[in-house]
Amino acid sequence: MMHSLNQVSMKGDFCWFFWVLGSIICLSAMGLVDSWMYGKWTPVLLNFFRFNFLTSGASFYGRHSWHWYFSQGLPAMAFTFLPFAMIGILWSKQWALAGLIAWVLALYSILGHKEFRSVLHFLFQRTAWFLIVVFSCLR
Repeated sequence: MMHSLNQVSMKGDFCWFFWVLGSIICLSAMGLVDSWMYGKWTPVLLNFFRFNFLTSGASFYGRHSWHWYFSQGLPAMAFTFLPFAMIGILWSKQWALAGLIAWVLALYSILGHKEFRSVLHFLFQRTAWFLIVVFSCLR
C-alpha cells in the first residue's frame, strides 16, 4: 500500500515538474518573440490584464451586460448546435471540460467589452458534443 502511494506522489511530482518547466519555456519563448517583434521588452500578458481588467480600456469599444456570452454570444455562434451540444454534454459526462468552458465564460463576462471572437475557440467543443448526439442517434 505504501509503495503505491509513493508512486502516486512521484508521478504527481513528475507531472508538476514538467508543467512548470513547460510553462517557463513557453512564457520565455513568448516573451522573446514579443520583445523581438515590438523592438523592446513588452510584457504582452501583463499589458492585456492591465488594459482589460485594471483600467477597463476595452470598454471604449463598447459594453455589454454581464450575461451577454450566455444569452447572446453562445446562442448566436452555436445556433442550432446548442440544444444538441447541451444534450451531448449530459451524455458524454465530461463535466470537467464543460465546467472549464463555463468558468472561462464567467471570467470573460466580468469584462465590459465582449466580442464573438473571444469565444470562437469553444466552437470545436460544442461541435464535438453535437456529434456525440448525432452518432448515438444513428446507432
